[in-house]
Amino acid sequence: MIELKFGNRKLPTTTMVYDMGTSRDCPSKALGLCKVVNEYGENGCYAAGPEKFRPNCLPCRERKQEYWLNHSAKDIYQDIDKQLKRKRTKTKLFRFNEVGDFWSKACVDKLSYIASLLKIDHKVITYGYSARADLDFGNVEFKVKSSGWDNGNNGKTVVIHKDNKKRIDELLALGWKICPGNCKVCSLCAGPGNIIFIKH
Repeated sequence: MIELKFGNRKLPTTTMVYDMGTSRDCPSKALGLCKVVNEYGENGCYAAGPEKFRPNCLPCRERKQEYWLNHSAKDIYQDIDKQLKRKRTKTKLFRFNEVGDFWSKACVDKLSYIASLLKIDHKVITYGYSARADLDFGNVEFKVKSSGWDNGNNGKTVVIHKDNKKRIDELLALGWKICPGNCKVCSLCAGPGNIIFIKH
């Protein structure tokens, strides 16, 4: 059975969350495509800390990775569908990959199939980010913001250190928005547009 989360410290319980892998084994990091890791080092990845300091975190993410890679899109959707039908609170959004990234084009296609059925059967919108500049997101059923690149279908994101006020002001003047750090009061990520994440 798929291990889904519904909400967390930042996300409301109406948002379903699933990760395809771990921060440790992130394919974007391995391919040199993660601009956050490239600029700030591995500790710059916000998802890395819990895997080092919370004993149950890494094994849980490893189980999710194994499940994702070894089950078909149809089987995964059926597992999700069963859980959503049992929930009393309506799920509105599906946030993919808080941690890690797409392993391959096959994973893009798999998520697109799942996202299509979630939208049809449950009116759930699927969204997230990716640093996989080498993958094509032009004809998928989910929303993806590119992390520092230009190949997303829902805008871009960038991480800028809080002291780089000049760059932040430049992007704000171009219509970018700053992430408030609390998804319970914000839905910028699920909608169109470009977002600045402030690095502290």
